Amino acid sequence: MSARCCSGGVTDAHKPVAFANLCKGRLAFLFAGSERKLKMPTYIALVNFTDQGVRQIRQTTERAKGLVNAAAKLDINIKNIYWTMGAFDAVFTAEAADDETMTAFAASMGILGNIRTHTLRAFSADEMNKILEKLPIMDVTSSK
Repeated sequence: MSARCCSGGVTDAHKPVAFANLCKGRLAFLFAGSERKLKMPTYIALVNFTDQGVRQIRQTTERAKGLVNAAAKLDINIKNIYWTMGAFDAVFTAEAADDETMTAFAASMGILGNIRTHTLRAFSADEMNKILEKLPIMDVTSSK
C-alpha cells in the first residue's frame, strides 16, 4: 500500500512521513503513517436483554458478532464481551473516538430491540491522574 505525498512522490504507508505547509507565515507540520496509535476513550456497556432478546436467547452469540461488526463500521473497537449473572445480562468494553460516536452506536443497538444498554465512560489510572491534576487546591481544614 502506498500513499502520494504532496510533492508528487510515493512513500511507503508503513513509514512515518512529515508534510510541511506554510500557514499564516509559519511552518505547520502534519505527521502521517506513524506506528503510534492515538489512545481512544474506553467505555463499559452494561446490557439487559429485552423481552424480545430473551425470546431469541439462542442467537445471542451470533448477535454479538453482529454487534462487533456494526461497531467496526463506526471505528469502534469492541474489546471484550461477557455474559453475566446478576443485575445485568452482559457487559462489553469498547474504545470509540468520542462520546457522540459511542452514544450513536448504543442507540443503534437499542433500535434493534434485543438489548438495552447503560454506557459508562471509563478512565485508566493515567487518565484519572490527569483529571486529579486539574483539581483545585482547597483548604477544607481551616476554621474561621
